[in-house]
Amino acid sequence: MALTRIYYHQDIQGIIPGGDDYEPIRKDFENTWKYLKSPAKGTKLDNSDAKFWKEKNFTFPNRTQLDKEKQKIPNTIVIKSSQAVIDDLIMRYHGQTNVQIKGKTHKVVQRLHKKSDADGTTEFTITYNLPLSEGLMKGPKKKTFLQAVTWRKTGKVFNSKGGRVSESTMTRIQEIGTARVLRHAMRGANKDLTTAAKIKQDKVLMKQLHFIFKKVGDVDEVDNEWLHNFAQQNKVVLDKIKRRDFQQFNREGGFMDYISEYLRKNFKITPKDNWNPADIWLIHNEAQKKRMIDDLKAPAEGQSVFKGRWRVSAKLNQLNQIFRDWFKSEELMGLSLKKVTSASAHWKVYNTNDAFFEDIGSKFLKYESSQCYMDLTDKKGVRTFASQDTRLLVRDGPVGSGTIYDFQIKANSSSGFDNLKYEPTERGMSAARMGKATVEYVENLLTLYKLTFKKSNSDSEYAKDADTFKKQRTKWVTRIDGLISKGVTVESDKYSGTKLDGNACCDKIMTVFGTQPWVANSKLMQITWLSLVLSLQGQERQNDGKDNLDEFCTDLVYLASKAGPRYGPFAKVY
Repeated sequence: MALTRIYYHQDIQGIIPGGDDYEPIRKDFENTWKYLKSPAKGTKLDNSDAKFWKEKNFTFPNRTQLDKEKQKIPNTIVIKSSQAVIDDLIMRYHGQTNVQIKGKTHKVVQRLHKKSDADGTTEFTITYNLPLSEGLMKGPKKKTFLQAVTWRKTGKVFNSKGGRVSESTMTRIQEIGTARVLRHAMRGANKDLTTAAKIKQDKVLMKQLHFIFKKVGDVDEVDNEWLHNFAQQNKVVLDKIKRRDFQQFNREGGFMDYISEYLRKNFKITPKDNWNPADIWLIHNEAQKKRMIDDLKAPAEGQSVFKGRWRVSAKLNQLNQIFRDWFKSEELMGLSLKKVTSASAHWKVYNTNDAFFEDIGSKFLKYESSQCYMDLTDKKGVRTFASQDTRLLVRDGPVGSGTIYDFQIKANSSSGFDNLKYEPTERGMSAARMGKATVEYVENLLTLYKLTFKKSNSDSEYAKDADTFKKQRTKWVTRIDGLISKGVTVESDKYSGTKLDGNACCDKIMTVFGTQPWVANSKLMQITWLSLVLSLQGQERQNDGKDNLDEFCTDLVYLASKAGPRYGPFAKVY
């Protein structure tokens, strides 16, 4: 839904009724707006360039005259802005319930948090007690009506025409912007760019950032949320890297194109992220590095070496070793960037030495649980599964307090027949969706564990229509009952019917074949994949006392993290 920019004086001030009974509400709303726009009010956070948007027109109270006559509760007013604005509201107003007007305390508002995600609290609601002139609610207590105003994180950036900027475009903007900030901090006159305020004070850098945002995404302004990201990434990089005389801060073209083509020609690795997820390269003497890579003498074909508990081709290990040497000597360093929304950025290095491989090679994570929902719901008038995906959860650490890696297994497309992809999220981290686990490597991992997974959605193993599914039904009942017996959750939290078994699930699948056959087809692929993986439980592959399922889950996490000897060295900034 398109958003419309709103301003206090023309869109808010003018719609709140006049009169003494509304004065406390007008005053509180005005103070809230002034507070958000002025760094001098309270928390000192500078949201002076914050923008505010609405999806729908609203009145105050937000109901029609007919609704008032029918004693209906006003609809919630929703105002959207950046996460920085939401954070500012929380810091300023958490726990306050009264407002002082003309020396008298009026109980006109209730404030509360709601709706949190991996990025923190993304909504903040202020509920105003309306005056008696708006009537009383039905019921014996005869309470005054309430008007809720929800301040909500937009989750999107908008271009000059009011359209949403895609995630891929914002990723490109962030990566180019970070490279520019690092270059300016390391080589420019202003070395201290460790807060959003300090970046704002640097007119040369701000001009460059505005140019990047405008040229790449037609975005007119660089808001505080992104400046905070740039500042915190820059701060942790400067703390971890001592070198300051890099000549290249490369995101696209140049070395990025060179190494991508080299990998394609010499290793048939494409895209480059299947080898190293670095988004930008910091390079000292780029020409020399290219010559050294071009002059590498390939070992005999078929040779391999062990790193930790993994075998890797000698040829790829040779390339990775020279990159590891450069990373340690700060000659050439790859950085993988994740948007920073927490107070500070973190730094973690991968694949930099044999000790790293030995460490992760001796470490085993634990299978936690899995979900494959097969109950139904209505989505935009279509009867379908409560969730199209399957989830596999892996735990690193003690039960109840360890890190959880949540793998989402689903089709590449949500609107047509397609094969599976594997996307993990590290729970509890900001912007912590990890890279996709390379599909080919996941399939090879299954083979390593002697599991045969038919990876094509067109394989006769997976029905594409209801008639074919009817003929295969017995097989799927058995497979689903097997999952349930292993503790797989097949019912979503919203399901309230009779407990599902294999037969009941197959009835649900049959229904979806009638509405979205590609979704049903993908669900069959997911059931098969999960059945194969869970068959490892209780087995040992190397007589080492390690459960095969835990070992597989460990390998899966490392594949997604791009951790292991087949991958190049990099630092993740997140």
